[in-house]
Amino acid sequence: PAFLLIPSALILARSWLPNLGLHALLPVSAVGLGLVAAFVGINASTLRTVDRYTEAIQQHDTRSLYLEWANLYHTLYFSPDHLSELQPRRLEFGIKTWQSPPRNRADSLHLAKLLAQDFLQAGDQDRTREFIATLVRLDSTDLENYVLAGRYLDRFGAAGQREQLAADIRGRFERVARGQMEAGLMYLRVGDTLTAGECLTEAYRLGSGDSLVVINYATYELSIGHYAQAETAFARAVLIHPSSFDAEYGHAVASASAKHPQQAVQHLERARGLARSPDQLSRVTRLLSLLRR
Repeated sequence: PAFLLIPSALILARSWLPNLGLHALLPVSAVGLGLVAAFVGINASTLRTVDRYTEAIQQHDTRSLYLEWANLYHTLYFSPDHLSELQPRRLEFGIKTWQSPPRNRADSLHLAKLLAQDFLQAGDQDRTREFIATLVRLDSTDLENYVLAGRYLDRFGAAGQREQLAADIRGRFERVARGQMEAGLMYLRVGDTLTAGECLTEAYRLGSGDSLVVINYATYELSIGHYAQAETAFARAVLIHPSSFDAEYGHAVASASAKHPQQAVQHLERARGLARSPDQLSRVTRLLSLLRR
């Protein structure tokens, strides 16, 4: 039954990353939002070009050209259903925001992260690399910048480059649980199971109170057949984060693998109540079906 969980091992560590939590950092300018609202009222027959909006912004009475562009780009980035006719040109507005330019280092970091993710999603290798390099240059101490670099290398890099990045993260964040966890996951993706295990074990030692670290460590133990250790670690993850589907489902898989079917069913029933997607419900149903045969 362990195979039902293992394919998602590398996904677990990404559940917190898609937008790097940046929505919580958005500056909201009343002036900027007013301009975005004004754009909605522009006649649909008007040619919607970057130059047209540049003219509108420059004519608007504002103290910050950057904030005007930033609020428009943020609206397009975080609300893809809003101003849908402009979505195909979102990256153009993002570049205009970057060229405004950002007011300070914090603005530069914030915007560069958005643009790096946007260009990565669009498959633009050169621009993604450019903005990731900018991020690392501006802040070489932020783990999220290296995680983003890892996502870039997973798509465009060679195995040797990914392994080098994993080694860099391991050394640079040697006392940071999440850093060791990310290094371990990168080593797993290049097939270095031994080094991955060392990193994930160290992550667990450093951060046994972090449910994500514990879940990834437990998943690794499960993948190498250490069912008792996995069961213990998943039990800890459940205590730390009782509302975590991954913790409950992982505990169920570990219990089933350790030949504790009654405990597995109990955890699956709890996991079913925590499921938030058809895929999660399907995984629970399949394992329950196997255990009840």
